[in-house]
Amino acid sequence: MTLIRRFSLCASVFMGLLPAGASADTLSMELIQSIPEQTETLTVPGMKHTTPTWVGMVDQAKTSIDLSQMYLSNTPDRTGPLELVIQALERAALRGVKIRLILSKQMSGNDPVSLERFQKMKGAEVRILDLGAINGGIQHAKYWVIDGDVSFVGSQNFDWRALNQIHELGVLVRHEETARRLRLVFNYDWELAITGKAPDVNGSPILEPLASDVDLFVSPIGLVPAGMRATLPNLLELLKSAKSTIQIQLLDYSPVAYANGFWAELDNALRDAAARNVKVELLVSHWNTEKPAIHHLKSLSLIPGITVKVSTVPEHTGGFIPYARVIHCKFTVVDGKTALIGTTNWSRGYFYGSRNVDFVVSRPEVVSQAQAVFTRGWTAAFAVPVDVARDYPKPRKGE
Repeated sequence: MTLIRRFSLCASVFMGLLPAGASADTLSMELIQSIPEQTETLTVPGMKHTTPTWVGMVDQAKTSIDLSQMYLSNTPDRTGPLELVIQALERAALRGVKIRLILSKQMSGNDPVSLERFQKMKGAEVRILDLGAINGGIQHAKYWVIDGDVSFVGSQNFDWRALNQIHELGVLVRHEETARRLRLVFNYDWELAITGKAPDVNGSPILEPLASDVDLFVSPIGLVPAGMRATLPNLLELLKSAKSTIQIQLLDYSPVAYANGFWAELDNALRDAAARNVKVELLVSHWNTEKPAIHHLKSLSLIPGITVKVSTVPEHTGGFIPYARVIHCKFTVVDGKTALIGTTNWSRGYFYGSRNVDFVVSRPEVVSQAQAVFTRGWTAAFAVPVDVARDYPKPRKGE
C-alpha cells in the first residue's frame, strides 16, 4: 500500500480534532508529534501525529484557513506525506473555503511548484513577508487558524520532512479566543507583508490570559500586535520562577548575538537557576555543534547543576536526507508544572528580529505529555552529554 493511500485511510477515520465534549468557548488542548522514521524510541504512546491531524483539520474546515509558514517543501514526485495536506487544501478550496498563506521572503522560492499550486487554488491568496527588510528577521512562525475556533502552533514547517523525518512538537487547540488572537497576529503580518510598516499599536490594551492555565505570546519585541504580549520577558519570568527543574529541548541554543556580540539574557537565567540549586537539563540538536555556538554549550555544561546533551538522530537506512534527521522541537518544562511550547529557538534573533508564537501552559495533562516527549529524547541512545574536549566537526545539514 502506498504512503499516500495509507495516510488517506488514516485521515478518513480521523474522528474529531479534540476530546469529546470540547466546545468553542472551552479551551481544549493537546500535543501533536512528528517522529523521524526508524526512531520509534521518540514516540510518545497515545499522542497523535502531525499528518493525519493536519489533514483532519483541513477536511473539517468550513469557511476559512489562515496558514503562516516559513516556506513550502513537498517531495518532487508528490508521494510524500505533505502531498496529502496539499490535496486536502485543494479540496477545501473547491468547497469554497477561503485560504490565506503567509511565507517568509527569504525562502519563498524554495518550492515554486507548490507555491504555484497554492496560487491556483480557488479563492486562495498568498503574501510574502519580508521581515529582513523591516528589522533583519525572518517569518519563522508556523501556525494555522481554521474557521475561527481551531488553531495549531508548532515547530512543524510546511515541509514533508517535518512530518516523518524530523522530531517535532505542536499544540492543537479548539477555542474561539485563541483563534481570534492568532488571527490578530496573522492579520497584522498580512498587512505588514504589503506595507512593510508595522501598524500603530500605541495605547492598545494588554489582553488577559486565554485561561487560568494557558496563555499565548509572540515575537519579535517591537512587532507585537495590538493586545498581544512578547514571549521573551514572559519566558525569563518563567525561568526565574523555577524551584526544582528546568528541562529544555531545542534545535539550537546560543547566546551569540552575531553583529551585536554576546547576548546574555537567557544564558544568565539558566546560570542563575543553577545557582539556586535548580536542576537544568538542555537537549539540543547536532546542528547546534557549529562554532561558535558549541563553545558556549561547553561553557554552560561546566556549571554545576547544568547538563547539556546533543542529540544526533541516526541517518536513515535509505541514505542521507538533506535538512532532516534532527530534533526540531522548541519547548521547555519548568518544575514539571508549566511548559512553554511553540516555534522559537533560543538565540537573540528569534526574540528580537523574527516572528514566532508560543504557548505557556500549566495544564497537568499537557505538561506531562511535554515531559514525556523530553524524557524520550533525553534518554535516547543517540543523545549524549556535550564533550568539552571534543573538536566537533561541522554538522552535515544539506547536500
